[in-house]
Amino acid sequence: MLDEYVLVPDIFDPTAYSNAALIDAYLPFLREPILQEALVRDLADGGWRKYCLDNAGSLHRLSRELIRKLVQGNRLRRFPRQAQQEPVSTTDWCNEALGTNAVDALTGIIVGHGTKQEFNQNEVASIERLTATPWWQGRSPTVSVDRKTLDYLRVLGRVLPQANSFMFIDPYLDPSSQGYGQLHQLLTPLASRDPKPKIELHRSFNKGLPQHVTPDEPYWRRAFSDLGSQLKACGLVAEVFIWSEFHDRFMIADVIGINASAGFDVTNRPNDLAVWSRLGRSDKDAVQRRFDPASSPPRWRFLIGY
Repeated sequence: MLDEYVLVPDIFDPTAYSNAALIDAYLPFLREPILQEALVRDLADGGWRKYCLDNAGSLHRLSRELIRKLVQGNRLRRFPRQAQQEPVSTTDWCNEALGTNAVDALTGIIVGHGTKQEFNQNEVASIERLTATPWWQGRSPTVSVDRKTLDYLRVLGRVLPQANSFMFIDPYLDPSSQGYGQLHQLLTPLASRDPKPKIELHRSFNKGLPQHVTPDEPYWRRAFSDLGSQLKACGLVAEVFIWSEFHDRFMIADVIGINASAGFDVTNRPNDLAVWSRLGRSDKDAVQRRFDPASSPPRWRFLIGY
């Protein structure tokens, strides 16, 4: 659901296009998909960003703006250098990108017109031919997810190592129940992060409970206590929010918003598929505001894992 690209620096250079005037058509076209749907790999331990900024005077004005917004949106993913020497030429940067692709697969590598003539790998696409490239055409705002922890981890494979904040919103979320008993496995990959991301868990106060149960704050503290112990063991803290009635399910992170149609419980049924959808910017922001305690106080809130 979150693509990852390399932008070889020559896409910011008018002389790298078949006609220099084309940069004003193709480069702005790239802006929204990159800033809404993807991460950009910061090659050579951050050398890509430094190279682009150091050479910004000879590159298109959008290069500096795009990098600034990538940084602001936490969409630059720093990646260790693969070559022995720091890349200096366009060819070097493309080879560096291919080297990282062999370690951790990218969605694609976007290059200038001339550079594509040097590389026949399917991962490499000219910015002038991007709309005809299969992996660009294959972008989708939805994905089918088998309701198993391993598949949740697969779909969130680029989100979990990158995002600085997570809101898991599910009216039935109850780690003391069988269906949510593996929830800690979805969160523990965050233990290797430094600094640790912010984690929030949101649920309705009474969804999915027997009619004779009248849940209060101590009830929910007990229900989340085992998860709290599991998080504490790996150095994670989460804040739990118990709300009045709501019904939709989401995962809201700083880098993506997802409508998680069936929530975050797991089943034993094979191929028990749910469809997750990536939210647009305005919908993501609206959900985040809705579950912001500053604008609408929850019934209860408490920390676990501390």
